[in-house]
Amino acid sequence: MTCPNCGTENPAGAQFCQRCGTALVEGADETTVLPPTAPTGRGPEPGTTPFATGVGGGSVEDIGPALSLEGASRRPPSRVAEALTGGWPRALAGAALAFLVMLLVGQALSALLAVSSEDPPTIPETMQVGGLVTYSFHRVGVEVALPEFSVPIGLSPEIDGLPQTPSAVSLAATVSLALLLGSLLLVWLLYRAGKSLGVLAGGPGWVRGVAGAKVAIPYALMTGMGAVVLSLMPLSFDVPAIAGFTAGGAFEFTPAILPAFLWPLAIGLGAGFAGGVASAPASSWAVSRADGLLAGALRGGAAAVGLALLLAFVGTQVAALFYPDEGIPFNPAFFRDAFRGPALEGFASTTFLLFLAPNFGGLALAPAMGSSLVATVSGSAFGLQPSCDITLASLLNFPSGFDPGVVAGINQGAISGCPTGNFLGYGIAPIGYWAFLLVPLAATLLGGRIAARRASATTSMEGALAGALAGIAFAAVAATAMIVSGVKLVADASGGFQSEQTTVILGPHVTKTLLAAVLWGVAGGVVGGVLGASRRPAPAHAAGGSAAYGFGGAPG
Repeated sequence: MTCPNCGTENPAGAQFCQRCGTALVEGADETTVLPPTAPTGRGPEPGTTPFATGVGGGSVEDIGPALSLEGASRRPPSRVAEALTGGWPRALAGAALAFLVMLLVGQALSALLAVSSEDPPTIPETMQVGGLVTYSFHRVGVEVALPEFSVPIGLSPEIDGLPQTPSAVSLAATVSLALLLGSLLLVWLLYRAGKSLGVLAGGPGWVRGVAGAKVAIPYALMTGMGAVVLSLMPLSFDVPAIAGFTAGGAFEFTPAILPAFLWPLAIGLGAGFAGGVASAPASSWAVSRADGLLAGALRGGAAAVGLALLLAFVGTQVAALFYPDEGIPFNPAFFRDAFRGPALEGFASTTFLLFLAPNFGGLALAPAMGSSLVATVSGSAFGLQPSCDITLASLLNFPSGFDPGVVAGINQGAISGCPTGNFLGYGIAPIGYWAFLLVPLAATLLGGRIAARRASATTSMEGALAGALAGIAFAAVAATAMIVSGVKLVADASGGFQSEQTTVILGPHVTKTLLAAVLWGVAGGVVGGVLGASRRPAPAHAAGGSAAYGFGGAPG
């Protein structure tokens, strides 16, 4: 029987062409697949095709039309490529939801401050303040500018005997302060978005993490472009009238544009990646131990950071109770003073300070880990050297009062460069403050234990490895949280022939804090991981060789 499509001669009674699969009999069902013929032991019969080793051949007619081989040589896209190219609508939706929620929280705080003020701002001003508050959740600084004003005669210096004339001066400053309670909410929202993207992408944990990190890109673009728009209509206040001074403009408040892109990008990458990894089902860890270790490290590290900040904050509140006459947040004297006036005003100030509660925990955690709180001053103003670190508090250098000699030197302008001697009087911290060492100890031990359980560690070695990885994650996140808990001020003043710039940072000592976080994280994580290993026999499919750690196993 000749095929009408390709002209091939087919055996009598054939329903389909053995070459191109065209139906030779009217009404033949091309989707029907007939069972193969019985094995003959001598290979496929003429006009048939083999199915598999040990299985008899079936006729070409039995398997239906031939499949096209066009494009069969193309390599399928890798899982990473699929994770990076797919799911962008969901990433955009997750980023938009996070940005909207953070914007609403910022506007709510601004509205609360406005209604509690004796001289409330206008609605547009309240919304502009809300925008600046929103950017503080991202640790984006607020730029304050006074374009020009004149220093009156008598305050400007003489130059070569020339008469004094009014001097035009411009001021600019950037203040960076993160309201970390809002930052924690932001991290959670981006984490959830990353987890959704991880579920959509599938595959092993690290591929899911790559997919989840995509949420950072649209989110950073939204925050960055929002900062650009806000800078085009800055919040401004007229310079108050001061006798002898001529104001040339108004104070202008805008968010710093470049950090408005970079900080949200960094937060989104970290939170989105963690969410993507967490989307891997626990059942896949038995196949790929690497997935379990990665998920355990991130879960244990995050738990350790959260517990450390919480315990450090609780410790500051316990310490504040020993100073009942000082209005330290949030001891009884603070609430008594806050609600001495209108209740709404006290509620607003208390709510605002609650958003700084993690900051208090981060600042207390640094000396609790063996680091120190310092005031770092650098720049050309005041005759300072490039950088001066003035210790404010640590367990071994606990403040006991001001050093009168240094204070007198500052008052007389006698200091050139960094202060010699201690700015404060110091001593070893009272015995009660050494209990703060329990904060990093408890946090890292628990983080290591959670990491081992999350990774389904069954031996001390696996538990130690999971705990060490959790300790590294703890060090990275905790050090960042402690450093951003502080305040940074960069001020520029220019006028005439001179320009001065000064940077002041109040917060943990960076190098000591990084080192302390790594030591505590790894040491405590290893011990906690060993204690958290379940000691169950390893599954049979995971025993032996590199597959015991999942690196040779199938992806989850």
